[in-house]
Amino acid sequence: MVREVVLGNVMVDCDDEKKLQNFYSDLLGWEKCELFARPAVRSSTGVVFLFIEEEDYARPVWPEEAGTRPGTRFACAGHNFPFVGEKNCVSR
Repeated sequence: MVREVVLGNVMVDCDDEKKLQNFYSDLLGWEKCELFARPAVRSSTGVVFLFIEEEDYARPVWPEEAGTRPGTRFACAGHNFPFVGEKNCVSR
């Protein structure tokens, strides 16, 4: 029985996928790559952040203001789950 979570690919919505790829590559020192013909970065252990440009993307606002940002969500096998710790996250 597996007793840990194994992180694979993480899809990140954004308004400029190349800009975010460059940011995370510089920040984390991860290799730039492509996955599914989209910009991505890959760690030495194989974790991949994949950047998806969304036409109606709304940047997070901090501090949080009512009605200004969509809730943070995680998708798993076609199901969306609200992120329980959203109030504790700092968006940059």
